[in-house]
Amino acid sequence: DSREMLDVIFDSSYFDIGCCNNFGGISYVFNSSGANKLNTFSSDYAAIKDVAEAEIEDYIDSWSKFLLKA
Repeated sequence: DSREMLDVIFDSSYFDIGCCNNFGGISYVFNSSGANKLNTFSSDYAAIKDVAEAEIEDYIDSWSKFLLKA
């Protein structure tokens, strides 16, 4: 039973890479939208989109180089 319960826990876990790395300040966009109860998500996201995408590309490139060396 314990093994099955652990499988359920680990199979339903996820890792939010955007939240952990906060690309372009994306965590702030989500947190402020909910905390302030304002409907500004679209404009807040648009303001950081280019920076966030550039940081994601850098992240992918870094991991690609690392994995190719391994």
